[in-house]
Amino acid sequence: MQSKTLTHVDGVALDQVTLEDGNQSVTLLGAGAVTQDWRLNGRPVVLGFDDPMRYLNNRYSLGAFVGPVANRIGGASFVVDGVRYSMPANEGRNLLHSGAAGFQRQIFAMECDSATNTVRLTYHAADGEGGFPAVVDVWIDVTLHDGRLRYDIHATADARTPINIAQHNYYNLMGQGDIWDHRVAVAAQTFTEKTDEALPSGVFAPAAGRMTLDGRDTLGAVDRERLGLDHNFVISDGFDRQNPVATVTAPDGTRLRLWSDQPGLQVYSSGGLGPLEGGLDGRTYDAHSGLCLEPQNFPDAVNHPHFPDPIFGPDRPYHQRLELALD
Repeated sequence: MQSKTLTHVDGVALDQVTLEDGNQSVTLLGAGAVTQDWRLNGRPVVLGFDDPMRYLNNRYSLGAFVGPVANRIGGASFVVDGVRYSMPANEGRNLLHSGAAGFQRQIFAMECDSATNTVRLTYHAADGEGGFPAVVDVWIDVTLHDGRLRYDIHATADARTPINIAQHNYYNLMGQGDIWDHRVAVAAQTFTEKTDEALPSGVFAPAAGRMTLDGRDTLGAVDRERLGLDHNFVISDGFDRQNPVATVTAPDGTRLRLWSDQPGLQVYSSGGLGPLEGGLDGRTYDAHSGLCLEPQNFPDAVNHPHFPDPIFGPDRPYHQRLELALD
């Protein structure tokens, strides 16, 4: 484990920590609780920037933890216990990834535990930050051990408020190029149908056609028109170590498996990405250079009563478990 303070931002230390385990290494930053780099045998398998300072304006949330509410909130407003809360819209009339005050734009404190090869990242959000009610304390334990990268995500709130945190890595198992030659399997039979505003209509649609992600064909073969994906798939709610909810396989056989206890998995093929210079090892990233697999609650769940409950508070702390394995 290697750790250092890179600089201070508004008096807050910006730290960087690298975890090592066998043929893997993971570099984490306090800026947005970012996974800056993850390598297998020296090859990066996530998109990132060589310069840590780039993460102080991380437009595409590369590697960040997004919250307190990831994905979209329709009309940039919601009601909790009869009170309507509104925040500045940043995608048309809607709110994406909690806007300018999202966790991905904050500096997390970092604490290392070399005995367990774990880093704890913590952030304290004030009541009303970004327009959201309640004081929210979030802490994320990141562990690299025995070939697995584990994220344990916790939050507590002093009043009832929506929480839906998402880890936002962009995966490319070849380290460069596009992801059309990757095979992707997602354990889902349905997805939440979208409107023209990329909000859920409330209907659960069968995962058919280019939404059939069963790992048999490459993404390019499934999505022949290169329309791209930015959809929430309905996965089993509950962590099952025997059955990953998603598997990605590269042309050379490198495999990524993902386990989650969340009800949804947002699959985004990064159609809106780039061009971004200054990527890891000097690379430039363009559209479809990475694949996001984001376990989370359903988009706009706070405005759909039949979706899983996104409201947490003093009597209901938030916890998400995410594990990934590379081989």
